[in-house]
Amino acid sequence: MSMPPEVLKKMVKKIDGWDIVVGSRFLPGGKDERAPSYPYLFSKVLNLLCQSFLYHDFRDYTSGFIAVKRKVLENLSLEGDYGEYFIILIAQSKKKGYKVLEIPYICEKRRYGKTKTSPDLLSYVKKGVKYLLGVSKGAKIKWERKRY
Repeated sequence: MSMPPEVLKKMVKKIDGWDIVVGSRFLPGGKDERAPSYPYLFSKVLNLLCQSFLYHDFRDYTSGFIAVKRKVLENLSLEGDYGEYFIILIAQSKKKGYKVLEIPYICEKRRYGKTKTSPDLLSYVKKGVKYLLGVSKGAKIKWERKRY
């Protein structure tokens, strides 16, 4: 429940005027309550890297908290197995001119159980390599010329 269900309801309501709505921890009003843990630091660093190589106006490339219109999703390809798919999806969306809205949300600390994502620092490093490949693929999408 780190991603509050009530925010998902807001996202679905906003989708009418947008193609994609993303919950963002890095907008004013948003917050990541996991700070200052290594998952938080990993997200911050990776987002700065993404903003440097991809689109500067998008703030939370590691969110994954997303609502997408079906017709938009049918025109995009999903690549990657964990979070890197999201980086590539946003790069494709921005390149194709889809309207993307980020809305703030507060990512809460886990209350129960253990994370399935990466339970330790070594797992985060391994995932980090995949994320970096996602950034690379996203940059390639951004700068690729249209072929006629």
